[in-house]
Amino acid sequence: MNLTFHFSSRYLRTRIFLVVLGVVLLTTLSILFYQQTALIKSINQTQEESSLNLVNTVSLFVESEYRSITFHKHASLEKREAMLRSVLHLALIQVESFYDYYKAGEISENEARQKSIEALERMRYDNDVGYLWINTTDRPIPRMIMHATMGYLDGQILDDPMFNCALGRGENLFKAMVDVCEDSGKGYVDYLWPKPTPDGLSERVPKLSYVELFEPWGWIIGTGLYVDDIETDAAERLEVVLEELRNSFANIKVAQTGYMFLFNGDQEMLVHPYLAGEDMSQLLTPETGHPILEDLILASNSPDQKLRYTWDKPPRFSGEFKFKKTAYVKRIDPLDWYIVSSVYDNETQHTVTEVRWKVILLGLFLLLVAFALSVLLARSLAHPLGQLSRAAREINIESGLKERVPVNGTEETRELGMVLNSMLESLQGEITERRQAEATLTRALHEKELLLREVHHRVKNNMAVVSSMLNMQAKRVSDPIVRQALEESRTRITAMSLIHETLYRSDNLAEIPLKEYVEEIFQALQQVMLRVKGGVSIEVIGDPITLTVEQAVPGGLVLNELITNTLKYAYPEGGPGVIRISTRVREDGWIDLKYSDDGIGLPDDFQPDDQKTLGMRIIRLLVENQLDGTLECRKGPGAVFAISWHIGEKAVRAS
Repeated sequence: MNLTFHFSSRYLRTRIFLVVLGVVLLTTLSILFYQQTALIKSINQTQEESSLNLVNTVSLFVESEYRSITFHKHASLEKREAMLRSVLHLALIQVESFYDYYKAGEISENEARQKSIEALERMRYDNDVGYLWINTTDRPIPRMIMHATMGYLDGQILDDPMFNCALGRGENLFKAMVDVCEDSGKGYVDYLWPKPTPDGLSERVPKLSYVELFEPWGWIIGTGLYVDDIETDAAERLEVVLEELRNSFANIKVAQTGYMFLFNGDQEMLVHPYLAGEDMSQLLTPETGHPILEDLILASNSPDQKLRYTWDKPPRFSGEFKFKKTAYVKRIDPLDWYIVSSVYDNETQHTVTEVRWKVILLGLFLLLVAFALSVLLARSLAHPLGQLSRAAREINIESGLKERVPVNGTEETRELGMVLNSMLESLQGEITERRQAEATLTRALHEKELLLREVHHRVKNNMAVVSSMLNMQAKRVSDPIVRQALEESRTRITAMSLIHETLYRSDNLAEIPLKEYVEEIFQALQQVMLRVKGGVSIEVIGDPITLTVEQAVPGGLVLNELITNTLKYAYPEGGPGVIRISTRVREDGWIDLKYSDDGIGLPDDFQPDDQKTLGMRIIRLLVENQLDGTLECRKGPGAVFAISWHIGEKAVRAS
């Protein structure tokens, strides 16, 4: 009897050991298998989103700067045109006054003509660079009557080849002026003409002239201004944008050694950490044999806007074209520029490998712990049975059974009680060990939460620095258009910053309450736009909801644009007024958001799709492309916008 009981306890200990070890081993291998696929997918997706976001952010910046430069060019040209009209108006007043003297019989017509010519010949403006001339309307080529700076042309037929410089197609300059005056009596002609300098005349540069017909005498009176400085100023402004991109790209690293660069449609490398200004025609893609920039241009037209290829890795592996790489390309149409964010594939794999080995080491550690625990557990369960067997033998030998065991119950009951007590002691030890493991996991989770909060805090601080820099730049800019663009960029960055600030202060690091987020955006905008501070309030009603971070960013930017437009335009007198935002979560997983104010309302012909302003383009792009939703503008008192988007299981009603 004793021998059989002893053999059974050893068998039970072996079974406990094998079962515990097998379960832990199977669990560890399953985790290793499934984490590999999920980890690679997650890292690749994160890296692709990060690269695309970088490219899109730079693209938005460049497009905004280009629109600013274009606006400045148009404004400068309009000023020149107004000056030319004013000068010619004064000249015509002079001519008409002498013509009136002639009509009144005070002087002869020849005297009136001569005095008009002399008066116009003496007129100067724009630091003595601007002057006037008079030519006839003769066909096919007119004749010069008076030229204030080139007197040798007076009386000459203006058919010299040097005058074939008008309208960008080599047409005779003075014939073009006759054509303009015959069509409408006056107008502008652009052409190339030498510019006076301290050393004489320069090469031909762009010039714009305004001419008007004095019909009584058949004179075409004209004056012109050089506009080369407008193009020069635009080129300088564009160079400043390039310099800003050079500085920014120098500080951007994609993954570990990836980088961003910029080239134009003529395949000239404008910004690159190693190849700026180099001849790119000889740098071929190994897979296709085509110049790399040609392949990148083709990739910009593909649906995913990326190119996979083999390249070198300067400076350590310069010239060794053996590293797999992925580039994300976006074309800026007005400038014919291409922005590229490139990353080496092996760096992503390196990250995956590092995490994989950490998981493997953790799995091995868990196996060792499981082995030790299984041994201890088996012993803790089987040892009392062995002791019971020995005690039973001793009791049988010594005939002291009643003294060794509890007196209540049968012998089987007393043995079961002893086994149960031993099991409870073993279970208590296991509970203690599990609590220790839970405490370890809790500390690790707390450390991860602290790290994530620090990330949100630092991102918020970095965006605050960018917002402050934009504010400082706006204060130094005299151009109100540029200042407004900087202030609008600042409010958009502030809206994104509030997401990270809200997450940093929130107990939930994955979701953001919509009501709290909207109120913070409104308060931030009121601080920027002091004109309506205190005069306009905001109400958020309807279903209380929370948004994921992925939807809070585009949603916050949309609300930032709508509130900004309301504060700027809806209340010309500065208020009072109320902005209302109502929300509804539908059963099919769609969110309906209605934005309205009680301001002056939208124009009768307002259509969101027809608007060319940056704000409405941003709203439409964010709603349709980022949220995959719909935008509708409704007529009513004030401005009303209805936005709907589907988020399925991500739609969360706040408690």
